[in-house]
Amino acid sequence: LIEVGDIIVKIGEFKVTTEADLFVALEKFKPGDVVPVVVNRQDLTASGKGGNKLELKEKTLYVHLQASDKMAMSKVLLPEE
Repeated sequence: LIEVGDIIVKIGEFKVTTEADLFVALEKFKPGDVVPVVVNRQDLTASGKGGNKLELKEKTLYVHLQASDKMAMSKVLLPEE
């Protein structure tokens, strides 16, 4: 699962560096898809002399996309064309 503090850097083959990139990448998929999501996650590791070192480690997660209830509701409220 994606955790608080994870930094999303890639969804599928789409690089994510901004919030806009995130939304553009997500638009390429549909609910029900299982998508690889690459995140940078904080990892506290022991460093030499009894201290700890905080590092970012890249991790690939496989996320099952679901429709957003909020999005579904907003579509119902849009005027017909």
